[in-house]
Amino acid sequence: PEIEQPPPGFDDEDVYVPDPRDLAPERPTVAVAKGARAVLEDNEILGLAMVGVTVEGKGSRLRLARNRLDETGGVFVGGGARATLQDNEFTGSDRGVMVDGKGTRAVVGSNDFIDVDVPIMVDRRATATIEDNVITRPGVGIEILGKGTDPDVRANRILDAALSGIDLMAGPGAVVEGNDISGSRAAIRIHNEIRDESYDSVEAKAPTNPTIRGNTIRGNGRGIVVGTGAAPSIVGNTIESNDIAGIDVSDARSRPRIEDNELRANGEAIRVAEGARPKVSGNVIVERAPRAPGVPPAEIVVAGDGTGDVLTITAGVAEAAPGDHVLI
Repeated sequence: PEIEQPPPGFDDEDVYVPDPRDLAPERPTVAVAKGARAVLEDNEILGLAMVGVTVEGKGSRLRLARNRLDETGGVFVGGGARATLQDNEFTGSDRGVMVDGKGTRAVVGSNDFIDVDVPIMVDRRATATIEDNVITRPGVGIEILGKGTDPDVRANRILDAALSGIDLMAGPGAVVEGNDISGSRAAIRIHNEIRDESYDSVEAKAPTNPTIRGNTIRGNGRGIVVGTGAAPSIVGNTIESNDIAGIDVSDARSRPRIEDNELRANGEAIRVAEGARPKVSGNVIVERAPRAPGVPPAEIVVAGDGTGDVLTITAGVAEAAPGDHVLI
């Protein structure tokens, strides 16, 4: 973005930070562009602009470390730039970090996000490593959008998301591994849809097929929600004490692979929409017990051949399709 011209003799390859009193609200507080390289450490950036920091353009580099950003609109990384954001604190903003566009790369690690509506968003074929962040009370904790957007999302802790801890939409093949998500309306939501010009949901052409592996998902409304035509691999997760369902395959066109997970004390272990065809094998499912009088047992998909067969377990230990067993 264009900002005020720097004073005479100022190298335009450096970062020029104008007086905040002269800064229009829609402009960034700090802008890095045109191949410039900047290091911002141990600063406070407080409520001065719609975007706190931008880094844009091929060759532009930013290291942002140990800063406090409060009500700033966060950090935008785009246009092929590269950024490392580490050990920062973001509070009270609509946005935290947005990584956007093919060729753009970012490492977002060990940051704290508190009361930020969307702390981390990766879109339009950008690449990111998102790890060891703590995200508290977001709307959507981490949002991954678009075909070819394949970040690694590892070892983050997400608490009390109003909507979802991690949202994967319209084609990403991300790896979501080793995260701890609790207290959210849904821990992980995977769906193959976009918004059209009228802001109505329409199915995207690209399949949504991320790998959801080794996460701990505990005490949410729903654990993993597989929506519109998505085909994720859900493998080796611990899914426990989620009120409605541990895994909710909510769309008939969904084709998830659900293998080697441990599901304990969920409202329903695996809920499957009519017509959906999950492939389910090797899971350990421990029902919430005992059920209240008159409440029928949950239906649990156990067939490993993708046909959507259903077995109702009423008592004891049942051996189902190869590898699956259910304890009540």
